Amino acid sequence: LKGSLGTGIMAMPQAFFNAGLISGTINTILIGVLCTYCLHVLVRSQYELCKRKRVPVLTYPESMKFALEVGPNCMRRFAPAAPVIIDIFMIVYQLGICCVYIVFVANNIKQVILIGTIQTSIMLGVQEG
Repeated sequence: LKGSLGTGIMAMPQAFFNAGLISGTINTILIGVLCTYCLHVLVRSQYELCKRKRVPVLTYPESMKFALEVGPNCMRRFAPAAPVIIDIFMIVYQLGICCVYIVFVANNIKQVILIGTIQTSIMLGVQEG
């Protein structure tokens, strides 16, 4: 969650600039409600699975596996593969966050360096060509 919000919050001004004030506000609220609802369903489902399996804690891959094992018959055949699939999704998600964060930081560092060199050039009286 922290990785998702870090650069996302810093990019909000640009997002609102692109979307517009009204559309940006409405869509931010809708996405916030959707994310909150999905997390609520996930936590509630994990809690129910923990009670059924009589275990204190389940990881995301374990939760998916157990949910498929007790779910509809047509989905039960996917239960053994579920932990691997969830782990792959989590790795891709985290790599995506890292890539976005690196690009965001690099762009900001570039802007700071450019401003610093321009100010230094002006102070030294160097003409840019």
